[in-house]
Amino acid sequence: MRWPRAIWLLIIGMAIQSTGMSFFWPFTTIYVHSVLHHSVAAAGVILMVQSGASVVGSTVGGRMFDRMGGVVTVSTGIGGAILSLVGLHFVDAFLAYGVLVTAFGLFTGLISPSMYAFSVSVWPQGGRQAFNAIYVAQNLGVAVGSLTAGLVAQAGGLRTTFLVDALLLLVFLIMVLVGYRGPAFQGASRARPEASKRHRPGLPLVGPMLLMAGLVLDWTAYSQWTTTTSTYMHSEGFSLALYSLLWSINGGVILLGQPVISYLTRRWSSVKWQLMVGNLSFLMSYLVLIVTHRYAGYVAAMLLTTWGEMFVWPGVPTRTYQITPEEHVGFYQGLVGGAGSAGRMVGPLVGGFLYQGVSRPMLYTIMTGIFAASSLLYYWHDRLHPGAPFTTPINPPAAKAD
Repeated sequence: MRWPRAIWLLIIGMAIQSTGMSFFWPFTTIYVHSVLHHSVAAAGVILMVQSGASVVGSTVGGRMFDRMGGVVTVSTGIGGAILSLVGLHFVDAFLAYGVLVTAFGLFTGLISPSMYAFSVSVWPQGGRQAFNAIYVAQNLGVAVGSLTAGLVAQAGGLRTTFLVDALLLLVFLIMVLVGYRGPAFQGASRARPEASKRHRPGLPLVGPMLLMAGLVLDWTAYSQWTTTTSTYMHSEGFSLALYSLLWSINGGVILLGQPVISYLTRRWSSVKWQLMVGNLSFLMSYLVLIVTHRYAGYVAAMLLTTWGEMFVWPGVPTRTYQITPEEHVGFYQGLVGGAGSAGRMVGPLVGGFLYQGVSRPMLYTIMTGIFAASSLLYYWHDRLHPGAPFTTPINPPAAKAD
């Protein structure tokens, strides 16, 4: 299948935005503690508030996409994020930093769900491939950003990372304003009259809400990789470099594994079973974490986790798109983005509480149960939608390239 030019422009833009984000999120705790001279707990509060703002931004961004169009929504998010980053470069007060980080979370929250909605608006024939393209672009940006952000911070200081992020977002903004034009972007760049009505009769809320509840649970458990698991590995004597290598493995498998995933999703079009298999892989990875204390065990667990996320993270927005009205694509993709942010916000809190109160095997057992509960929600959705079975094809015939 030849991919249209419009989807390539979205891929490049999303990769640039994700690269820029990699200059921000890894250094928040270090910056609060080392530069602003506040506690690690204070940094945790900042991260929680930022995630909460991102939830709000995702929801608002979805509505904006439907009411005002994709270009306006994405441009607003990028512009607000740039102003926040420039402010962060100059402030020294903790309160001002917190306000600007919250604003940054709000504005960046507008971008991601809008890009997912953009992808199926400019390439409706792409099915799952449209969502998967944006997902891979995000991971490509994280991989590139992770390799370079540390070098920039070491050479120019932590404040420099804010300006580099702002510069990358400026490139993205210019690309949106100049490149996101033409017939492919026309329909997604203006408001949908149906979506502007205050009354929204007949929105099928139950099915999408079950999918999003499952996504919140998945992210709650998945987030332990960046919180409790890193702490356990540190206490067992594994270096930060070895922990970081796990994420390099994650990114490499995601990028190199796309031909396999593409083949499997073409031959095996049931989204229900893609989600179920993905969650089973999540569950198995945490069963490994219950018992392992060796680095090879952590690698095996990360490989299983990565295999699971390649099915689940693009699968939920794909299925949501399939069962919701086209005129509300932004609204529901915004809710999907908000659900992911909510899980990333709740996960560290739940993990921190369990870390203090229960043993390591019990913590991972509870997280395994959370993955199982999410699987039930995905399965239950199928039972409640007999008129829209999960076996709806997700890779329709190819569209002509622009």
